[in-house]
Amino acid sequence: MGSVWAASAGRARVAIKVITGENASAPRFREAFRREARAAATLDHPNVVRVYDYGELSEAEGAALGWGADSPYLVMELLEGGALGAAGATDWPGLRDALLAVLDGLAHAHARGIHHRDIKPDNILWNADRRALKLTDFGLAHATQHGGTTTHFQDASSGTPAYMAPEQVRADWRSFGPWTDLYALGCVVYQLVTGVVPFHRDHPLAIAVAQASEPPPALRVPAGLPGELAAWVATLLQKDPSQRFQRAADAAWALRQMATPEAALISIAAETLGTMETLASEDFTVLDAGLPAALADDAAALGPARFFARPPLPPTWGRRHAARRAEVGLGAFELRRIPVVAREAERDALWAALAEVVEGGAPRVVALRGPAGSGKSVLAQWLTERAHEVGAATVLRARHAAVPGPADGLRATLSGFLRTGGLDDQALRARVRALTPALGIDAEDAPGLAGFLRARRGSSATLSGGDSHRATLDLLARFVFALARRRPVILWLDDLQWGQSAAELAEHLL
Repeated sequence: MGSVWAASAGRARVAIKVITGENASAPRFREAFRREARAAATLDHPNVVRVYDYGELSEAEGAALGWGADSPYLVMELLEGGALGAAGATDWPGLRDALLAVLDGLAHAHARGIHHRDIKPDNILWNADRRALKLTDFGLAHATQHGGTTTHFQDASSGTPAYMAPEQVRADWRSFGPWTDLYALGCVVYQLVTGVVPFHRDHPLAIAVAQASEPPPALRVPAGLPGELAAWVATLLQKDPSQRFQRAADAAWALRQMATPEAALISIAAETLGTMETLASEDFTVLDAGLPAALADDAAALGPARFFARPPLPPTWGRRHAARRAEVGLGAFELRRIPVVAREAERDALWAALAEVVEGGAPRVVALRGPAGSGKSVLAQWLTERAHEVGAATVLRARHAAVPGPADGLRATLSGFLRTGGLDDQALRARVRALTPALGIDAEDAPGLAGFLRARRGSSATLSGGDSHRATLDLLARFVFALARRRPVILWLDDLQWGQSAAELAEHLL
Protein backbone atom coordinates (compact mmCIF):
# COMPACT_ATOMS: atom_id res chain seq x y z
CA MET A 1 0.00 0.00 0.00
CA GLY A 2 3.00 2.29 0.27
CA SER A 3 6.44 2.52 1.80
CA VAL A 4 8.12 2.98 5.17
CA TRP A 5 11.15 5.25 5.57
CA ALA A 6 13.64 5.75 8.38
CA ALA A 7 14.29 9.35 9.30
CA SER A 8 15.98 11.50 11.92
CA ALA A 9 14.05 13.95 14.07
CA GLY A 10 16.59 15.70 16.22
CA ARG A 11 18.33 12.96 18.19
CA ALA A 12 15.51 10.49 17.65
CA ARG A 13 15.13 8.09 14.76
CA VAL A 14 11.60 7.61 13.51
CA ALA A 15 9.69 5.64 10.90
CA ILE A 16 7.54 7.41 8.32
CA LYS A 17 4.83 5.34 6.66
CA VAL A 18 3.48 6.87 3.43
CA ILE A 19 0.68 5.73 1.15
CA THR A 20 1.97 6.19 -2.38
CA GLY A 21 0.80 5.95 -5.97
CA GLU A 22 -2.80 5.11 -6.77
CA ASN A 23 -3.36 3.82 -3.27
CA ALA A 24 -2.99 7.36 -1.94
CA SER A 25 -6.38 8.21 -3.42
CA ALA A 26 -8.08 4.86 -2.70
CA PRO A 27 -10.78 5.33 -0.02
CA ARG A 28 -10.08 1.90 1.49
CA PHE A 29 -6.40 2.60 2.15
CA ARG A 30 -6.97 6.15 3.31
CA GLU A 31 -9.63 5.03 5.78
CA ALA A 32 -7.36 2.25 7.13
CA PHE A 33 -4.57 4.79 7.46
CA ARG A 34 -6.76 7.25 9.37
CA ARG A 35 -7.94 4.42 11.58
CA GLU A 36 -4.37 3.41 12.37
CA ALA A 37 -3.38 6.97 13.20
CA ARG A 38 -6.48 7.56 15.32
CA ALA A 39 -6.17 4.29 17.25
CA ALA A 40 -2.44 4.43 17.93
CA ALA A 41 -2.46 8.13 18.82
CA THR A 42 -5.20 7.48 21.39
CA LEU A 43 -3.00 4.99 23.25
CA ASP A 44 -0.15 5.82 25.59
CA HIS A 45 1.59 2.64 26.72
CA PRO A 46 5.18 1.35 26.58
CA ASN A 47 4.02 -1.77 24.72
CA VAL A 48 2.19 0.14 21.98
CA VAL A 49 4.00 1.89 19.14
CA ARG A 50 4.13 5.65 19.66
CA VAL A 51 2.71 7.97 17.02
CA TYR A 52 4.45 11.34 16.62
CA ASP A 53 2.63 12.94 13.71
CA TYR A 54 0.02 12.40 11.03
CA GLY A 55 -0.98 14.40 7.97
CA GLU A 56 -0.99 14.69 4.20
CA LEU A 57 1.73 15.97 1.91
CA SER A 58 1.22 19.33 0.29
CA GLU A 59 1.55 19.63 -3.47
CA ALA A 60 5.07 21.06 -3.14
CA GLU A 61 6.14 18.35 -0.68
CA GLY A 62 4.68 15.61 -2.83
CA ALA A 63 6.46 16.94 -5.92
CA ALA A 64 9.78 17.26 -4.11
CA LEU A 65 9.62 13.72 -2.70
CA GLY A 66 8.07 12.11 -5.74
CA TRP A 67 5.11 10.71 -3.80
CA GLY A 68 2.35 12.93 -5.10
CA ALA A 69 0.16 15.54 -3.44
CA ASP A 70 -2.27 14.55 -0.68
CA SER A 71 -0.34 11.35 0.13
CA PRO A 72 -1.11 10.52 3.79
CA TYR A 73 1.83 9.93 6.10
CA LEU A 74 2.27 8.65 9.64
CA VAL A 75 5.37 9.28 11.80
CA MET A 76 6.04 6.64 14.46
CA GLU A 77 8.70 5.07 16.61
CA LEU A 78 11.35 3.27 14.59
CA LEU A 79 11.46 -0.34 15.78
CA GLU A 80 14.57 -2.11 14.56
CA GLY A 81 14.71 -5.24 16.74
CA GLY A 82 12.65 -7.51 14.49
CA ALA A 83 9.37 -9.32 14.98
CA LEU A 84 8.38 -11.46 17.95
CA GLY A 85 9.87 -14.90 17.43
CA ALA A 86 12.19 -13.85 14.63
CA ALA A 87 15.21 -14.75 16.73
CA GLY A 88 13.99 -18.32 17.22
CA ALA A 89 12.78 -20.17 20.28
CA THR A 90 13.26 -18.58 23.69
CA ASP A 91 13.35 -19.90 27.24
CA TRP A 92 10.27 -19.88 29.46
CA PRO A 93 11.09 -16.68 31.39
CA GLY A 94 11.72 -14.88 28.11
CA LEU A 95 8.55 -16.19 26.50
CA ARG A 96 6.45 -15.45 29.58
CA ASP A 97 7.75 -11.89 29.84
CA ALA A 98 7.14 -11.31 26.13
CA LEU A 99 3.55 -12.56 26.39
CA LEU A 100 2.89 -10.48 29.49
CA ALA A 101 4.14 -7.39 27.64
CA VAL A 102 1.81 -8.08 24.71
CA LEU A 103 -1.12 -8.70 27.06
CA ASP A 104 -0.38 -5.47 28.93
CA GLY A 105 -0.48 -3.51 25.69
CA LEU A 106 -3.69 -5.25 24.61
CA ALA A 107 -5.34 -4.59 27.98
CA HIS A 108 -4.56 -0.89 27.60
CA ALA A 109 -6.04 -0.78 24.09
CA HIS A 110 -9.13 -2.85 24.93
CA ALA A 111 -9.94 -0.70 27.95
CA ARG A 112 -10.08 2.27 25.59
CA GLY A 113 -12.43 0.52 23.18
CA ILE A 114 -9.83 -0.46 20.56
CA HIS A 115 -9.56 -4.02 19.28
CA HIS A 116 -6.55 -4.60 17.05
CA ARG A 117 -7.93 -7.39 14.81
CA ASP A 118 -4.57 -8.23 13.20
CA ILE A 119 -2.38 -9.62 15.97
CA LYS A 120 0.46 -11.65 14.43
CA PRO A 121 4.25 -11.85 14.89
CA ASP A 122 4.91 -9.24 12.19
CA ASN A 123 2.79 -6.73 14.13
CA ILE A 124 4.59 -7.34 17.44
CA LEU A 125 8.01 -5.73 17.12
CA TRP A 126 11.07 -5.30 19.33
CA ASN A 127 12.78 -1.98 19.79
CA ALA A 128 16.43 -1.67 18.79
CA ASP A 129 17.93 -3.08 22.01
CA ARG A 130 15.24 -5.82 22.22
CA ARG A 131 14.17 -4.67 25.66
CA ALA A 132 10.60 -3.70 24.78
CA LEU A 133 7.89 -5.26 22.60
CA LYS A 134 5.44 -2.97 20.81
CA LEU A 135 2.07 -3.62 19.21
CA THR A 136 2.03 -2.02 15.76
CA ASP A 137 -0.21 -1.64 12.70
CA PHE A 138 -3.66 -0.71 13.96
CA GLY A 139 -5.00 -0.33 10.43
CA LEU A 140 -7.81 -2.84 11.02
CA ALA A 141 -8.63 -1.62 14.53
CA HIS A 142 -12.30 -1.91 15.41
CA ALA A 143 -13.38 0.96 17.64
CA THR A 144 -15.95 0.45 20.38
CA GLN A 145 -16.81 2.60 23.35
CA HIS A 146 -17.64 0.97 26.68
CA GLY A 147 -19.20 -2.09 25.11
CA GLY A 148 -21.22 -0.39 22.36
CA THR A 149 -20.12 -0.47 18.75
CA THR A 150 -19.51 3.03 17.43
CA THR A 151 -18.50 2.08 13.91
CA HIS A 152 -19.55 -0.79 11.67
CA PHE A 153 -16.71 -1.34 9.24
CA GLN A 154 -17.43 -2.99 5.91
CA ASP A 155 -14.16 -4.94 6.10
CA ALA A 156 -15.24 -6.84 9.22
CA SER A 157 -13.78 -10.05 7.77
CA SER A 158 -10.39 -8.50 7.00
CA GLY A 159 -7.28 -9.79 8.71
CA THR A 160 -4.60 -12.44 8.32
CA PRO A 161 -6.34 -15.83 7.97
CA ALA A 162 -3.76 -17.81 9.96
CA TYR A 163 -4.54 -15.69 13.05
CA MET A 164 -8.23 -14.76 12.60
CA ALA A 165 -10.81 -15.69 15.20
CA PRO A 166 -13.94 -17.56 14.02
CA GLU A 167 -16.16 -14.50 14.52
CA GLN A 168 -13.75 -12.50 12.38
CA VAL A 169 -13.84 -15.09 9.61
CA ARG A 170 -17.63 -14.90 9.67
CA ALA A 171 -17.54 -11.06 9.67
CA ASP A 172 -19.68 -11.19 12.82
CA TRP A 173 -18.66 -7.74 14.01
CA ARG A 174 -21.24 -7.78 16.79
CA SER A 175 -19.19 -10.52 18.46
CA PHE A 176 -15.84 -8.70 18.31
CA GLY A 177 -14.20 -7.98 21.63
CA PRO A 178 -10.97 -8.45 23.59
CA TRP A 179 -11.40 -12.19 23.08
CA THR A 180 -10.97 -11.70 19.32
CA ASP A 181 -7.41 -10.43 19.76
CA LEU A 182 -6.75 -13.10 22.40
CA TYR A 183 -7.65 -15.84 19.91
CA ALA A 184 -5.07 -14.40 17.53
CA LEU A 185 -2.52 -14.34 20.34
CA GLY A 186 -3.25 -18.03 20.92
CA CYS A 187 -2.32 -18.69 17.29
CA VAL A 188 0.88 -16.68 17.77
CA VAL A 189 1.90 -18.62 20.88
CA TYR A 190 1.15 -21.93 19.17
CA GLN A 191 3.46 -20.86 16.34
CA LEU A 192 6.18 -19.71 18.73
CA VAL A 193 6.16 -23.09 20.48
CA THR A 194 5.80 -25.41 17.48
CA GLY A 195 7.11 -23.39 14.54
CA VAL A 196 3.79 -23.62 12.65
CA VAL A 197 0.40 -21.96 13.03
CA PRO A 198 -2.48 -24.12 14.36
CA PHE A 199 -4.19 -24.30 10.98
CA HIS A 200 -1.62 -24.67 8.22
CA ARG A 201 -3.26 -24.99 4.81
CA ASP A 202 -2.24 -24.30 1.22
CA HIS A 203 -4.90 -21.66 0.55
CA PRO A 204 -6.12 -18.70 2.66
CA LEU A 205 -9.75 -19.75 2.17
CA ALA A 206 -9.00 -23.22 3.50
CA ILE A 207 -7.31 -21.64 6.52
CA ALA A 208 -10.34 -19.43 7.15
CA VAL A 209 -12.71 -22.43 6.96
CA ALA A 210 -10.53 -24.33 9.44
CA GLN A 211 -10.44 -21.37 11.81
CA ALA A 212 -14.23 -21.20 11.79
CA SER A 213 -15.07 -24.88 12.09
CA GLU A 214 -12.18 -27.21 13.01
CA PRO A 215 -10.85 -27.82 16.53
CA PRO A 216 -7.23 -26.76 16.88
CA PRO A 217 -4.61 -29.50 17.09
CA ALA A 218 -3.43 -30.25 20.60
CA LEU A 219 -0.33 -28.30 21.56
CA ARG A 220 2.52 -30.61 22.58
CA VAL A 221 4.59 -28.54 24.94
CA PRO A 222 8.34 -29.21 24.71
CA ALA A 223 10.60 -29.68 27.68
CA GLY A 224 11.56 -26.40 29.29
CA LEU A 225 8.05 -24.91 29.11
CA PRO A 226 5.28 -25.52 31.68
CA GLY A 227 2.77 -28.14 30.67
CA GLU A 228 -0.07 -25.83 31.70
CA LEU A 229 0.77 -23.70 28.66
CA ALA A 230 -1.11 -26.23 26.51
CA ALA A 231 -4.35 -25.66 28.40
CA TRP A 232 -3.76 -21.90 28.43
CA VAL A 233 -3.43 -21.85 24.64
CA ALA A 234 -6.44 -24.17 24.31
CA THR A 235 -8.49 -21.63 26.27
CA LEU A 236 -7.42 -18.85 23.91
CA LEU A 237 -8.36 -20.97 20.89
CA GLN A 238 -11.90 -21.87 21.92
CA LYS A 239 -14.33 -21.45 19.01
CA ASP A 240 -17.00 -19.96 21.28
CA PRO A 241 -15.85 -16.46 22.33
CA SER A 242 -17.55 -16.84 25.71
CA GLN A 243 -15.29 -19.81 26.50
CA ARG A 244 -12.07 -17.86 25.98
CA PHE A 245 -10.41 -15.49 28.39
CA GLN A 246 -12.64 -12.43 28.36
CA ARG A 247 -9.91 -9.91 29.17
CA ALA A 248 -6.20 -9.67 28.50
CA ALA A 249 -5.77 -9.26 32.26
CA ASP A 250 -7.47 -12.64 32.80
CA ALA A 251 -5.03 -14.33 30.44
CA ALA A 252 -2.08 -12.55 32.06
CA TRP A 253 -3.19 -13.59 35.54
CA ALA A 254 -3.45 -17.25 34.48
CA LEU A 255 -0.02 -17.01 32.83
CA ARG A 256 1.51 -15.65 36.02
CA GLN A 257 0.13 -18.57 38.02
CA MET A 258 2.01 -21.15 35.97
CA ALA A 259 4.82 -22.83 37.81
CA THR A 260 8.22 -22.94 36.22
CA PRO A 261 8.91 -26.34 34.65
CA GLU A 262 11.31 -27.23 37.47
CA ALA A 263 8.78 -26.35 40.18
CA ALA A 264 6.04 -28.30 38.40
CA LEU A 265 8.31 -31.33 38.12
CA ILE A 266 9.19 -31.21 41.81
CA SER A 267 5.52 -30.90 42.72
CA ILE A 268 4.56 -33.93 40.64
CA ALA A 269 7.43 -35.97 42.01
CA ALA A 270 6.54 -35.18 45.61
CA GLU A 271 2.86 -35.93 45.04
CA THR A 272 3.15 -39.16 43.06
CA LEU A 273 6.32 -40.81 44.32
CA GLY A 274 6.98 -39.04 47.60
CA THR A 275 10.73 -38.68 47.18
CA MET A 276 13.02 -36.10 45.62
CA GLU A 277 15.50 -38.77 44.56
CA THR A 278 13.20 -39.77 41.70
CA LEU A 279 13.88 -36.50 39.93
CA ALA A 280 16.86 -38.16 38.32
CA SER A 281 14.73 -41.01 37.01
CA GLU A 282 14.14 -41.34 33.28
CA ASP A 283 10.51 -42.10 34.06
CA PHE A 284 9.81 -38.37 33.94
CA THR A 285 10.59 -38.21 30.23
CA VAL A 286 7.10 -39.56 29.56
CA LEU A 287 5.50 -36.49 31.10
CA ASP A 288 4.58 -33.55 28.91
CA ALA A 289 6.78 -30.86 30.45
CA GLY A 290 5.37 -31.26 33.92
CA LEU A 291 1.72 -32.26 33.34
CA PRO A 292 0.65 -35.57 34.88
CA ALA A 293 0.42 -38.22 32.17
CA ALA A 294 -3.37 -38.46 32.56
CA LEU A 295 -3.68 -34.81 31.60
CA ALA A 296 -0.88 -34.62 29.07
CA ASP A 297 -2.99 -36.43 26.48
CA ASP A 298 -5.84 -33.96 26.80
CA ALA A 299 -4.52 -30.63 28.05
CA ALA A 300 -7.63 -28.88 26.73
CA ALA A 301 -9.57 -30.56 29.53
CA LEU A 302 -8.00 -27.99 31.83
CA GLY A 303 -9.26 -25.15 29.60
CA PRO A 304 -11.90 -22.58 30.53
CA ALA A 305 -12.88 -24.00 33.94
CA ARG A 306 -9.25 -24.14 35.02
CA PHE A 307 -8.33 -20.64 33.93
CA PHE A 308 -11.40 -18.48 34.35
CA ALA A 309 -10.42 -17.16 37.78
CA ARG A 310 -10.67 -13.35 37.83
CA PRO A 311 -7.45 -11.49 38.66
CA PRO A 312 -7.47 -9.76 42.04
CA LEU A 313 -7.94 -6.01 42.24
CA PRO A 314 -4.54 -4.31 42.58
CA PRO A 315 -4.18 -2.53 45.93
CA THR A 316 -3.49 0.77 44.17
CA TRP A 317 -4.63 2.23 40.88
CA GLY A 318 -1.18 3.32 39.66
CA ARG A 319 0.27 1.88 36.49
CA ARG A 320 3.73 0.38 36.41
CA HIS A 321 4.56 2.86 33.66
CA ALA A 322 3.72 6.54 33.92
CA ALA A 323 2.23 8.35 30.95
CA ARG A 324 4.88 9.64 28.55
CA ARG A 325 5.38 13.19 27.40
CA ALA A 326 3.35 14.24 24.39
CA GLU A 327 6.20 15.02 21.99
CA VAL A 328 4.02 15.06 18.91
CA GLY A 329 3.21 17.17 15.89
CA LEU A 330 -0.06 18.98 15.43
CA GLY A 331 -1.54 16.21 13.32
CA ALA A 332 -1.21 13.67 16.13
CA PHE A 333 -1.89 16.17 18.92
CA GLU A 334 -5.49 16.65 17.85
CA LEU A 335 -5.99 12.88 17.99
CA ARG A 336 -4.28 12.36 21.35
CA ARG A 337 -6.20 12.35 24.60
CA ILE A 338 -4.96 14.54 27.40
CA PRO A 339 -3.96 12.24 30.29
CA VAL A 340 -5.41 12.54 33.78
CA VAL A 341 -2.88 14.16 36.11
CA ALA A 342 -2.99 14.91 39.83
CA ARG A 343 -6.43 14.27 41.41
CA GLU A 344 -4.74 11.59 43.54
CA ALA A 345 -7.15 11.99 46.45
CA GLU A 346 -10.19 11.62 44.19
CA ARG A 347 -8.69 8.62 42.42
CA ASP A 348 -7.78 7.00 45.74
CA ALA A 349 -11.37 7.42 46.91
CA LEU A 350 -12.80 5.91 43.73
CA TRP A 351 -10.41 2.96 43.87
CA ALA A 352 -11.23 2.39 47.55
CA ALA A 353 -14.95 2.33 46.73
CA LEU A 354 -14.34 -0.23 43.99
CA ALA A 355 -12.30 -2.31 46.44
CA GLU A 356 -15.23 -2.26 48.89
CA VAL A 357 -17.51 -3.71 46.24
CA VAL A 358 -14.96 -6.34 45.16
CA GLU A 359 -14.29 -7.45 48.73
CA GLY A 360 -17.76 -7.07 50.23
CA GLY A 361 -20.03 -7.90 47.30
CA ALA A 362 -22.55 -5.16 48.12
CA PRO A 363 -23.58 -2.26 45.84
CA ARG A 364 -22.00 1.12 46.44
CA VAL A 365 -22.84 4.54 45.04
CA VAL A 366 -20.26 7.28 44.55
CA ALA A 367 -21.43 10.74 43.46
CA LEU A 368 -19.04 12.98 41.54
CA ARG A 369 -20.19 16.56 42.00
CA GLY A 370 -18.78 19.79 40.65
CA PRO A 371 -19.37 22.65 38.24
CA ALA A 372 -19.44 22.05 34.49
CA GLY A 373 -15.98 21.52 33.07
CA SER A 374 -14.37 20.49 36.36
CA GLY A 375 -13.51 17.00 35.10
CA LYS A 376 -16.20 14.77 36.59
CA SER A 377 -16.60 12.71 33.43
CA VAL A 378 -12.84 12.57 32.96
CA LEU A 379 -12.47 11.00 36.41
CA ALA A 380 -15.28 8.54 35.76
CA GLN A 381 -13.78 7.56 32.43
CA TRP A 382 -10.38 7.10 34.06
CA LEU A 383 -11.88 4.75 36.66
CA THR A 384 -13.77 2.65 34.13
CA GLU A 385 -10.78 2.32 31.83
CA ARG A 386 -8.34 1.46 34.61
CA ALA A 387 -10.77 -1.08 36.11
CA HIS A 388 -11.29 -2.67 32.68
CA GLU A 389 -7.54 -2.71 32.06
CA VAL A 390 -6.78 -4.76 35.19
CA GLY A 391 -9.80 -7.04 34.72
CA ALA A 392 -11.57 -5.65 37.77
CA ALA A 393 -14.97 -4.68 36.37
CA THR A 394 -17.53 -4.76 33.59
CA VAL A 395 -18.53 -1.25 32.55
CA LEU A 396 -22.01 -0.03 31.62
CA ARG A 397 -22.20 3.65 30.72
CA ALA A 398 -25.49 5.52 30.49
CA ARG A 399 -25.32 9.03 29.05
CA HIS A 400 -28.00 11.63 29.64
CA ALA A 401 -28.92 15.03 28.22
CA ALA A 402 -31.56 17.72 28.76
CA VAL A 403 -33.01 16.78 25.38
CA PRO A 404 -32.47 13.01 25.14
CA GLY A 405 -31.24 11.55 21.87
CA PRO A 406 -30.81 8.02 20.48
CA ALA A 407 -27.53 7.51 22.39
CA ASP A 408 -28.96 8.55 25.76
CA GLY A 409 -30.59 6.55 28.52
CA LEU A 410 -30.63 3.01 29.85
CA ARG A 411 -32.10 1.50 26.69
CA ALA A 412 -29.19 2.79 24.64
CA THR A 413 -26.79 1.45 27.28
CA LEU A 414 -28.13 -2.08 27.02
CA SER A 415 -28.35 -1.91 23.25
CA GLY A 416 -24.70 -0.86 23.05
CA PHE A 417 -23.55 -3.52 25.49
CA LEU A 418 -25.45 -6.30 23.71
CA ARG A 419 -24.71 -4.90 20.22
CA THR A 420 -28.33 -4.93 19.09
CA GLY A 421 -28.36 -1.65 17.16
CA GLY A 422 -29.90 -1.89 13.70
CA LEU A 423 -31.52 -5.31 14.22
CA ASP A 424 -35.14 -5.95 13.29
CA ASP A 425 -37.44 -7.39 15.93
CA GLN A 426 -36.88 -11.03 15.05
CA ALA A 427 -33.09 -10.70 14.89
CA LEU A 428 -33.07 -8.69 18.14
CA ARG A 429 -34.99 -11.41 19.98
CA ALA A 430 -32.69 -14.09 18.58
CA ARG A 431 -29.54 -12.22 19.61
CA VAL A 432 -30.72 -11.56 23.16
CA ARG A 433 -31.78 -15.20 23.49
CA ALA A 434 -28.40 -16.40 22.21
CA LEU A 435 -26.45 -14.15 24.57
CA THR A 436 -28.23 -15.02 27.80
CA PRO A 437 -26.25 -18.23 28.59
CA ALA A 438 -22.87 -16.58 28.10
CA LEU A 439 -23.87 -13.61 30.27
CA GLY A 440 -25.40 -15.76 33.00
CA ILE A 441 -28.85 -14.22 32.50
CA ASP A 442 -31.97 -16.25 33.21
CA ALA A 443 -33.47 -17.42 29.92
CA GLU A 444 -36.90 -16.35 31.19
CA ASP A 445 -35.69 -12.73 31.15
CA ALA A 446 -34.69 -12.83 27.46
CA PRO A 447 -38.16 -11.87 26.09
CA GLY A 448 -38.43 -9.03 28.59
CA LEU A 449 -34.98 -7.67 27.71
CA ALA A 450 -35.78 -7.87 24.01
CA GLY A 451 -39.07 -6.07 24.62
CA PHE A 452 -37.32 -3.35 26.61
CA LEU A 453 -34.77 -2.84 23.82
CA ARG A 454 -37.48 -2.82 21.16
CA ALA A 455 -39.85 -0.35 22.83
CA ARG A 456 -39.80 3.28 21.70
CA ARG A 457 -36.45 2.83 20.02
CA GLY A 458 -34.47 6.03 19.58
CA SER A 459 -35.88 8.00 22.53
CA SER A 460 -35.09 5.67 25.37
CA ALA A 461 -34.23 8.08 28.16
CA THR A 462 -37.25 7.00 30.25
CA LEU A 463 -38.71 3.70 31.32
CA SER A 464 -42.14 2.39 30.48
CA GLY A 465 -43.99 3.99 33.40
CA GLY A 466 -47.35 2.93 34.75
CA ASP A 467 -47.89 -0.55 36.16
CA SER A 468 -44.86 -1.95 34.33
CA HIS A 469 -42.40 0.51 35.86
CA ARG A 470 -41.49 -1.65 38.85
CA ALA A 471 -41.28 -4.76 36.67
CA THR A 472 -38.86 -2.98 34.34
CA LEU A 473 -36.66 -1.93 37.26
CA ASP A 474 -36.66 -5.52 38.51
CA LEU A 475 -35.69 -6.76 35.04
CA LEU A 476 -32.80 -4.31 34.71
CA ALA A 477 -31.60 -5.10 38.23
CA ARG A 478 -31.55 -8.82 37.46
CA PHE A 479 -29.54 -8.06 34.32
CA VAL A 480 -26.95 -6.03 36.26
CA PHE A 481 -26.67 -8.59 39.05
CA ALA A 482 -26.28 -11.41 36.53
CA LEU A 483 -23.30 -9.59 35.04
CA ALA A 484 -21.95 -8.92 38.54
CA ARG A 485 -21.84 -12.63 39.33
CA ARG A 486 -19.09 -12.93 36.71
CA ARG A 487 -17.25 -9.69 37.45
CA PRO A 488 -18.06 -6.53 39.45
CA VAL A 489 -20.05 -3.97 37.47
CA ILE A 490 -19.42 -0.23 37.27
CA LEU A 491 -22.63 1.48 36.20
CA TRP A 492 -21.48 4.92 35.05
CA LEU A 493 -24.44 7.31 35.02
CA ASP A 494 -23.18 10.41 33.24
CA ASP A 495 -25.00 13.74 33.70
CA LEU A 496 -27.42 12.08 36.10
CA GLN A 497 -29.31 15.34 36.63
CA TRP A 498 -31.03 14.55 33.32
CA GLY A 499 -31.55 10.84 34.05
CA GLN A 500 -34.47 10.23 36.38
CA SER A 501 -34.84 6.59 35.30
CA ALA A 502 -31.15 5.90 35.84
CA ALA A 503 -31.34 7.42 39.33
CA GLU A 504 -34.33 5.21 40.08
CA LEU A 505 -32.39 2.15 38.92
CA ALA A 506 -29.47 3.08 41.15
CA GLU A 507 -31.81 3.34 44.15
CA HIS A 508 -33.42 0.04 43.15
CA LEU A 509 -30.04 -1.70 42.98
CA LEU A 510 -29.22 -0.49 46.49
